[in-house]
Amino acid sequence: MIQSGVSSPGDIREEELFKALVSRFGKNCVYRSPKVRVHGQEKELGDVVVLALPYMIVFQSKWKKLTGDDLRGDRGEVYRTRLIRTMHEAAGQFNELASSLHQKMTIELPQVWFPDNDATYQFPLERIEHVVPVVVVDFEDAQYDD
Repeated sequence: MIQSGVSSPGDIREEELFKALVSRFGKNCVYRSPKVRVHGQEKELGDVVVLALPYMIVFQSKWKKLTGDDLRGDRGEVYRTRLIRTMHEAAGQFNELASSLHQKMTIELPQVWFPDNDATYQFPLERIEHVVPVVVVDFEDAQYDD
């Protein structure tokens, strides 16, 4: 059980992904968990979104509590099947984005150019011409070299 104030491994990895993307694209282009309103409910478009008009790169990040050794071990096929299922589920989350783009909806984004302000603005998704969906599945692997 995760204690209050302590992030899960998935949250930590998502924050690391966010920071890595900010370092590459800049804070004005990278957003964490932007949401769109669909039938009165907020839906997350992705874990991290990079806006580089006319492109939108949408990342779904999944943390798995397994290791590279699990994938190479006796039950490796079972773990690989589960991992592939997770990737398919994450890819399925892009359906909401595709639907929102076709409906010419807007997403509420923070005005990052005013860092001391909690102001937001409505970004029209119709300005996006190309969507690049990316699924990131993260797990421990002792043989992986950073």
